[in-house]
Amino acid sequence: LKRGFCAACGATLFSRRDSRGILGITSGSLDDPALFKPDMHFWTASKQPWVRLDDGLPQYEGLPPG
Repeated sequence: LKRGFCAACGATLFSRRDSRGILGITSGSLDDPALFKPDMHFWTASKQPWVRLDDGLPQYEGLPPG
């Protein structure tokens, strides 16, 4: 797992897992996060009980397969 940080403030910008081809971008680092839509939910095993994921997207308790 590799993480990228802002050189000016140290904020996390992204994480990359080359072995699975996954790139996670921190939504707070985007100028307009509403332009991007999720296509899956992962690590749902650690979500809080009050979080409802009822949007029909695939859900994985850990990392997605592949």
